[in-house]
Parts: sequence; structure tokens; C-alpha cells
Amino acid sequence: MTIKERYAGVIKWFQENKPIAETELQYHDPFQLLIAVILSAQCTDKRVNMITPALFEAFPTPQDLAAATPEEVYTYIKSVSYPNNKSKHLVGMARTLIEQFNGVVPSEIEDLQKLPGVGRKTA
Repeated sequence: MTIKERYAGVIKWFQENKPIAETELQYHDPFQLLIAVILSAQCTDKRVNMITPALFEAFPTPQDLAAATPEEVYTYIKSVSYPNNKSKHLVGMARTLIEQFNGVVPSEIEDLQKLPGVGRKTA
């Protein structure tokens, strides 16, 4: 079996058995999903789901998160991997959302990649 045939078989299986891709991350809007995906890098979805309810309550909007300091955010996310970098990315992401996208999470991959902490895989 060639790699191309194997790839086609995997795609076919998913199309038949899992036609709608879903994430295990818990969120209510695109802003929360973006936060959860940034936090999930090098971390389990289970761990992210444990910490995000308090984080989402403390910083429910991009404006709230943009007004925070990385140190404030760190206290909520310290149990994820690389919390120092991620706290800086989250605050920077929120500030960029406000400054460049009027507080709305963009839907285009190129625009998403302009946000701190968002790479191609996250976008």
C-alpha cells in the first residue's frame, strides 16, 4: 500500500465515522475557543478544561483580558505547560484583537496568525 493509498483510506474512514470534527475543549464563543487552543499547546485538553472556567469568568471579553497583566493571567494558568509564555501571549492576543480587529476574533487564517501565540496549527 502506498502512502497515498493509506492517506486516502484514513480520510475515507474519518468521513464515514467522524464526519463532523469536534474538539474536547470546552468553550462558548470564538474568543474562549482561541484562548483554550492557545493554552492546549503542549498540554492536555483535560488540564485546559480544568482551568478555563475560572479564567473565562475573570476575563470574559477581549477588553478584560487586554487590561490584565501577564502576571494576573499567570495565576489562573500556572498549571499548564509554559505558563509564563502563554500568559504573555494571551494578553498580547487580546490587545491585538482590540487594536487590529475591533475585539472580534478573525476568521481568516492569515489574520489569526497575526495574533501573539497563534501559529498555523492554531489558526
